[in-house]
Amino acid sequence: MKLFLLLTVVFPVIAQVDASVAPQPLLVCSPASGMPLRGGEVKRAVPAGECGQKPARRLYRWSVASLAAGNAADAITSWRKLEANPILAQPGSTFGPGSVAVKAGILGASLWLERWAARRNPRLYSAFAWINFGSAAGLAAVSQHNARLK
Repeated sequence: MKLFLLLTVVFPVIAQVDASVAPQPLLVCSPASGMPLRGGEVKRAVPAGECGQKPARRLYRWSVASLAAGNAADAITSWRKLEANPILAQPGSTFGPGSVAVKAGILGASLWLERWAARRNPRLYSAFAWINFGSAAGLAAVSQHNARLK
């Protein structure tokens, strides 16, 4: 029993830990947003990799998460229901596994294109973030509509 526990739990956990890499400490940064401290200063602790990261890039990353959540909600509420979009409709006009693959492919391609353009022109991060938030809001409305259908 102990050997089984060692093989199934302990060794995989040890394999996940890279002892040669030290954990990144939290650094205190002074961005435009954060919790006010004494003396009116605004500081917050962030991982070392994010200190100095532009707020537009951080906003863009949150917008990608909201867009992915909106697409997931739309896919879940559309599952096995009639699909009005002919690109996503499978034979029989229903939303199924093939539709999810097409939807994920469209999302992945659009996010890749956004990332490619924004890396060449960083001023686009903010614009793409608001476009993604708007699309996520639209997908949330569609998901709510789909949930009401029987």
